[in-house]
Amino acid sequence: MQIIAITYALGSEQIPVEKLGLQAALPPAAIAQMLDNGLQTVPVWPGEKRPLALQSFIASFGREQCEALHSLKAVIVAKTHLGAHTLRAEDARDWFSSREGHPALAMEVTGQPCAILHSGVELARRLLARSNGEEPSCVLLVGCDVAENAAERCYFGSAMGDACVAMLLSMRAGGPAILGSHVETNIVAPLGEQSDPNEIARFRQHNVFWIREAIFRGLAKADRSLDTHCIILPHTPNRHIVEAIRQSLALPHDRIISEFMATTGHCCSNDSFITFARLVAQGRLQKYSTAVLVNGGFGGTRGVTVIEPSS
Repeated sequence: MQIIAITYALGSEQIPVEKLGLQAALPPAAIAQMLDNGLQTVPVWPGEKRPLALQSFIASFGREQCEALHSLKAVIVAKTHLGAHTLRAEDARDWFSSREGHPALAMEVTGQPCAILHSGVELARRLLARSNGEEPSCVLLVGCDVAENAAERCYFGSAMGDACVAMLLSMRAGGPAILGSHVETNIVAPLGEQSDPNEIARFRQHNVFWIREAIFRGLAKADRSLDTHCIILPHTPNRHIVEAIRQSLALPHDRIISEFMATTGHCCSNDSFITFARLVAQGRLQKYSTAVLVNGGFGGTRGVTVIEPSS
């Protein structure tokens, strides 16, 4: 499966985490923890501006990819947050095609906090695999998560930025190749910060090991290895877990990229894909044959997508 095009949008206003913490009524120690974890600002769409911002983003991508409209098989929206301002698949389809009633399927997948977009990748692959022998078709996959308020953004010493990433996927040649995806879930501490402290401690004790194992399972599915031509693009909730993952894989610092974290925070499952899109646009993946996008969400879900940047 090929990525014909990929683009992203971040919230239009950069809010300092100190201000965000005050809005969320966090104690000074919690704000200090976010700063220590490597966060400075997070991108936010003000509530009244979100619908228009998302519409403009999807419609602009549709105009750029207008040749694909006749072969659009489905629009999939992957999201964790389900508030009033989340993106609906039907709206994304209509905005992308610039008309209501486009015959493409409109589908939504949710759950699996901070890893759901990887499930969206697998769903897109299965839909496209059913098109063998038919006219070449494509799927629009959109990951989109926005928070309703400051308190919803801040938890476990991190902060969530508003973000939307869109990919046009097809089985035809051209563009980066998605070699495989892997999603796994073993539920631990399912109530987030309200979970039993012992469950939270158990999750933290095992989380890095679980992420490491998920990376190797994803690589195995893609028939790739963690060699010198492989780069890791991780979920970005805080710098300490990224460093722990790096050490667990015995990688040099330049082989795991999280440099955008300071001004994005984490973006649910979208952040690793946005990092990929940024690095592609900057021409920084040309020397790598394998990019591993990995999101380990709190509670026990891990998503991995393995991509060949230049196919």
